[in-house]
Amino acid sequence: MRFIVLVSCLAPLLSSVADAATFVGPIPYLSVADSPLDVGDPTFILETFEDDLFNVAGVTSNLDSNAVIGPGGLTDSVDADDGVIDGNGSNGHSFFSGSGSGGVTFVFDAAILGSLPTSVGIVWTDGAGTTLLEAFGPGDVLLGSIGPSAIADGSFFGTTVDDHFFGVTDEGGIAKIRISNSSGGIEVDHFQFAFGGKCPTTPDLDGDGSVNAADLAILLGDWGPCAAEGCCESDFDGDGSVGPADLGILLGAWST
Repeated sequence: MRFIVLVSCLAPLLSSVADAATFVGPIPYLSVADSPLDVGDPTFILETFEDDLFNVAGVTSNLDSNAVIGPGGLTDSVDADDGVIDGNGSNGHSFFSGSGSGGVTFVFDAAILGSLPTSVGIVWTDGAGTTLLEAFGPGDVLLGSIGPSAIADGSFFGTTVDDHFFGVTDEGGIAKIRISNSSGGIEVDHFQFAFGGKCPTTPDLDGDGSVNAADLAILLGDWGPCAAEGCCESDFDGDGSVGPADLGILLGAWST
């Protein structure tokens, strides 16, 4: 009875979020193993910049290839890119702009790619102030955002404790993402995207930094078997359906 009443009370909220983009992050990130995207998906693409280039077919940026920076005292690459996770990213490569407020934008060309990706992620590795991710669908319609998030550690010398993943999933396709921070320069790394398959799975389903009634509403809206195609972001245990076990995981992560 209580479950029925809860669903009834949440019905207006469920209808408003059912078709919304799913945002994930910020999530601490030291290697591609920390990505909530399905890295085993055959459509998954990862740009680490370790070849000293930004050269992903079908994707353009507001920065050019000269924005890739290599090893140096001020470089903040993803920790594992130099072969060892040791709290330092100075020995890898990253994508850098001197204008954090201007940010870094990635634009997807559906004509070249065949379609727009349905999942996109980027790792913010350095900057100052607060960090914001914005995502846009076809026609540059704003899908939503994550942040501003206060994750900067105040150091610009390769520390990786503040490296975090920001991502978005939308079945309608993602045409563009933009990540920025409110002051200083900005560094990003491990730009990644995919065209289908598993969605990011984290109890913070709306990506607001806490697990609460809004996330519960999304999970209840997903209740039952996952569709053959599309997202099933509430399937935390990966068994192909959203049920009591997934509810238990969400409640176990509940923010007070």
